[in-house]
Amino acid sequence: MSAPKRKSSHKREKQGKALWKSPLGIGGAIAAVIVLVGVGFLLTGNSTSQPGPTPETSSVQHGTSTGTTVGQVAAAFFVKDIDGRSISRDGTKPTVLFFMAAWCASCAAEEQALVQLHQKYKGQINIVSIDVDERSDTSADLRQFQRRFGGPWPHALSAKLALDLRVKYLDTTLILDKDGVIVFRDERATEYNTLEREIKKIL
Repeated sequence: MSAPKRKSSHKREKQGKALWKSPLGIGGAIAAVIVLVGVGFLLTGNSTSQPGPTPETSSVQHGTSTGTTVGQVAAAFFVKDIDGRSISRDGTKPTVLFFMAAWCASCAAEEQALVQLHQKYKGQINIVSIDVDERSDTSADLRQFQRRFGGPWPHALSAKLALDLRVKYLDTTLILDKDGVIVFRDERATEYNTLEREIKKIL
């Protein structure tokens, strides 16, 4: 009689693990809530299991139109970080915008890649991590994520900025040159080597 019980327990354990890994588990549940309140993101708890489109990259230095794709100028943005500071593009350095959520496992890996980028190019680039899940995450959640995985750059809660830039996936990264032109856009987790390669093009 004990064997079926152990089997059932093991099955429940496997299902619990799958819930975290699958975009239809925790990520899907949170996405459903956000869709209901009108945010409209496709939040994937693990971007590597269901990747978005391939990266867009370009050597374009001067955009001719405002938009959200590579070669276009990103609209000006203004957000407050978790310390209450106003954050915007300063017009003197490239800016890396990383869209994530504090509960997202795959986002932690890219946040750590950004730590490497910050350490190597400190003073030459700006980095901003934007938590898009304002319904589930709090400033305390994001601060804990920053302390565990990230660095001293600004971290902000802003679903609006994600909507303005048409972000549909967690782990989306945009790199803007000093003039605000989008020179790189990746809708899946971006490795350090890729981040550095794209930054080098515009320094």
